Amino acid sequence: MKKILPFLIILSAHLSYTAIGQCTDCTSTLSGTSINPFHKVVADGEVFCINSNGNLNRPLQINTGGIVCNNGTISNNYIEIEEGGTLINNGTIEGDYILSRQRSVITNNGYLKANDLFIDDAIFNNYNIAEIDKITIQIRDSINYINNEGIITSNIIQSHQTTSDSSIHIRYKIYNSGEIHV
Repeated sequence: MKKILPFLIILSAHLSYTAIGQCTDCTSTLSGTSINPFHKVVADGEVFCINSNGNLNRPLQINTGGIVCNNGTISNNYIEIEEGGTLINNGTIEGDYILSRQRSVITNNGYLKANDLFIDDAIFNNYNIAEIDKITIQIRDSINYINNEGIITSNIIQSHQTTSDSSIHIRYKIYNSGEIHV
């Protein structure tokens, strides 16, 4: 039994990582390096998947209802996630600026490195490693939150409120069961 237990623990960890890292219901897939010089727009209802050897190296815009599932690499200067859009990272993202607008969701299960992450009434879930120079939380409603179960390293974490009405109670939440280094 003592010899089987370590094997079962390793097998369980591998299976749970494999299950997290799968993209399903893809309507379009990037398998190699993106050579189109124009930015990639993911439309409502589209599930754009980047497989493990895919590399998106141009700006990315995820429209309302669009989903990007990355198992490869996104290396660009700009990612914009519109209201209700979703970005799931199981691979690597290296970029300058990530803008996450109202009711959009970023879930990082891989490695995310960015100069700026601007969370505008949105959700950021980090389950692995995120290295972000500056995180800005734009407060409009009570949906803003950061859920961290991994490691976030940042030089600045700041917030802004967009209403001048002092009778409106607006807040954001940071749930942390991992590590945040500022």
